[in-house]
Order: sequence, then C-alpha cells, then structure tokens
Amino acid sequence: MKITKNTTFIFVGGAILLVAYVLRPTIASMMESVNAQPKASPFPAKAPVAVPARTVTPPATPPPQTIAAPVIAPPAVPPPPVAAPNPPITQPDSQSVPPTAVPELNTASVPPRMSGLNGIWGGRLALANRGNCNLRFEFHDDFSAPNQYKGFFQLWCGNNIDRANPEAATLTGEGKEGTIEFKLATLIGTDSHGCAPSTLTVIPFGAGQIVGKWTETACPGGHVVMQRSR
Repeated sequence: MKITKNTTFIFVGGAILLVAYVLRPTIASMMESVNAQPKASPFPAKAPVAVPARTVTPPATPPPQTIAAPVIAPPAVPPPPVAAPNPPITQPDSQSVPPTAVPELNTASVPPRMSGLNGIWGGRLALANRGNCNLRFEFHDDFSAPNQYKGFFQLWCGNNIDRANPEAATLTGEGKEGTIEFKLATLIGTDSHGCAPSTLTVIPFGAGQIVGKWTETACPGGHVVMQRSR
C-alpha cells in the first residue's frame, strides 16, 4: 500500500515537472507581460520637486605676493672734519715795509753757444830789426753781449829783455763778416823797441788754424799763422 502511494506521488510530481518544463517559454512570456503593465500605486502621485541647480564657485585665486628685496642701508660716512677758520689777513702798513728788490737775471751765466775759437793759439815769425818772434793769443767768448769776444795778446822777440818784458794787452772783439775785429782794451806793457799792440784781426784759416794780423803803435805790426796749443 505504501509502495503504491509513493509511486503515485512520484509519478504526479514528475508529470508536473514535465509540464512545467514544456510550458516554461509560455510561462516566461506571461510573466514578462505582467511585469510590463504599470502597477497602480495606492498613494497619490507627487509632483516632482525642483531641485535648484547648485553653482559651484571656484575658490578665488589669491593675488601673487610681491616679495620686496631687503633694503641694505649704506655704511654711515662720518662727516668731514670741520677746519678751523683761517685767521684774518692783516694788511701790513705800506709805509712801514720797504719794497723788495727784484734781483736782476745774470744772462752771462748761461752762454747761448760756445765759439769754436775758444782757447790758446800760438805762432812763430821773423820781424825786421827784431829777429825771430813768438805770438801767443788767448781767445774767449764774451757772453755779456751777442757776437762779442775777449782776447789776451803777448808778443816777444829773440833777446832776453823782450822775453822778460813782452808787449802785452787785453783786447775786445766783435764778429764781422767771417772775421773778428779786436781793438785795444787795456795796455799791459811795451817791448824794448816801444812797440805795443793796437788792433788784431782774426781770420779762420783751414783746419785747426787761424791767421792773426795786428797793428802796433810806433812799429809796423805783422801777421802770422797760428795753431791751437790748448
């Protein structure tokens, strides 16, 4: 009996499952139709609530900050020292102060140019009635005035008296057209014949030589070629 009931139950259950399996597409379509129909709500419909739009304001960008450079104060400069005021200048009394003498410039101390004839010149010659003679002439520039010269004249002949006491004089000269004309400045002495120089003309004559032509008082004078001795 129990076996029959169980068999019947199994059979019925299997049949149901078979029908459900066969009708599965139809049942699925019906369920979709039911679900597709709108369901009536027991509550009244509410109007949609308008939600105001929110405006999102971006955060304000802060302005760029300017960083000022540090100000470095220059080093303090000490004030310049205050000079003491100069004492007032007292003008001296013009009557009590004698005028200062201005020294004169000595233009002769700086020669403008040395003459090439400066030095001592000498020559030998024979004079009538006087024998062999020697002439010595010392030549110098005179810087007291331009183109001026000084000379020292000595002439002695063969005897011992004239050698010890020659005719001698100082002369002053001036350059003239290639010659130097000397004249008597100071008579120093005469020879044993009473001769004394009065003028002398010096003429350059070749290399290292000059010609001396002189005149004398109480004597005929003469001329001689001289060489530099010093």
